Amino acid sequence: MSLAPETLNAALQAYIRVTIPQPADLLEHIDKHQLAPFSEEITATLHGLTESTYRFLYDYPGGVPPTEEFRAELRSMLQQTYPWLDAESITRIVSYSGWISWHEGLFKT
Repeated sequence: MSLAPETLNAALQAYIRVTIPQPADLLEHIDKHQLAPFSEEITATLHGLTESTYRFLYDYPGGVPPTEEFRAELRSMLQQTYPWLDAESITRIVSYSGWISWHEGLFKT
């Protein structure tokens, strides 16, 4: 990875402002901060992050429990897999996980 963690975290926070990824906001961020030469690397990194989060949720045995214990487990996985993530970025990915779990019907019933 040739991009600084701060650059990736800022891009992630533009991409996921609250819960749902916003590709247009990411492109605006890339343009505003003159990151066009790194656009492919940024988008590939963020796509990989959201995709691995999605897989973690989808593959969770018995369905995703809507508990703090599960969110702590997800945070741990994110920190181990993506050590460049800061606390705010992890919070946004955890928020995204709640939305995608609801949207895809992944919550444990």
